[in-house]
Amino acid sequence: MNILLFLYFIIPLNPNYQDKQYSHKDVVCSYSYTVTKQWNLNLKGQGTFNLKFSKKDTRYKKETESDFLGTWVNKNDTIILTVSAPLPNDCGFKNASYILSKDTLKSLMIGNICLPVVLEPIKIGL
Repeated sequence: MNILLFLYFIIPLNPNYQDKQYSHKDVVCSYSYTVTKQWNLNLKGQGTFNLKFSKKDTRYKKETESDFLGTWVNKNDTIILTVSAPLPNDCGFKNASYILSKDTLKSLMIGNICLPVVLEPIKIGL
């Protein structure tokens, strides 16, 4: 964990890569409840990431949040995320892979509630 914090805060940014932010929101509505899921992914230039996942379910009046830290690498347009913290996590994933297609990340994994299928880039400064 200490090494991850060192990488996350101390190592200078790679001048060839800027931080990239991605987001996705799913809303499922029924006549009696709404379930909202929100993902925010920040890929840092030095090879670390922060993934925030939140879920709000009005049926049970319950809100949950998970914040994942780890490292990432880009291998031929495939972004591979490796979770370092928290361990163990509620979502049951250690690694995730996404294909980079026209600035959009498309998941290669199926069926994990904490990972979205698609992440769209966040436009900053518009």
